[in-house]
Amino acid sequence: MADSDTSPTSQAARRGGFWMFWTTLPGILTGVAALLTASVGLITALNRPGRDRSVTANDKSIPVQSNPVSRPAVKSSAAPTGVFGQGRLTMKSPESADLEKGLVGTGVSGDDLYLHCSGVKCILNPMGSLMAVTEGPGDKASCTAALQSRRDGALYLEQARTGQTLCIQTTDGHVGALEIVGLPGVGSIEFVFDYALFR
Repeated sequence: MADSDTSPTSQAARRGGFWMFWTTLPGILTGVAALLTASVGLITALNRPGRDRSVTANDKSIPVQSNPVSRPAVKSSAAPTGVFGQGRLTMKSPESADLEKGLVGTGVSGDDLYLHCSGVKCILNPMGSLMAVTEGPGDKASCTAALQSRRDGALYLEQARTGQTLCIQTTDGHVGALEIVGLPGVGSIEFVFDYALFR
């Protein structure tokens, strides 16, 4: 009957063999590869697209879009009297926008608008909010009147034009005006608009 060698000398030799591996070239390369893989995974997790981030300035949270390289950030200038929030947003299909927070992306909570494109045909949906196309000046009074007189459902963006004003009542109840700056179509996949939400 063969007994396994359990003497303290043989156990120390086996442990020494484990540590000896890490001092060889294959062991060093394995360790470096493990560190690189962990570093890339951590960096990717911290900088993934679609992640909503905010920066704090003067004890007030200012939304910052998740991908500032390809899309302009919300304007941070002081809002005029009577304006709750304002900015410029860029949407790509399929994305949602929360106008109160100035956020665009997939899975945005409290979304007011949803953009979906199939080829060059794009549709803008008010998500639980009210929307009306208007030729008015885009102030609170004209938008309130437009929303009381008519409510448009989804808007097919091939029927819209730059400079046109959309009035909206958000899911949080703010009345606002959106001015179309850029439309998706051949050569562009972005819907760009300036907006103001009124108090």
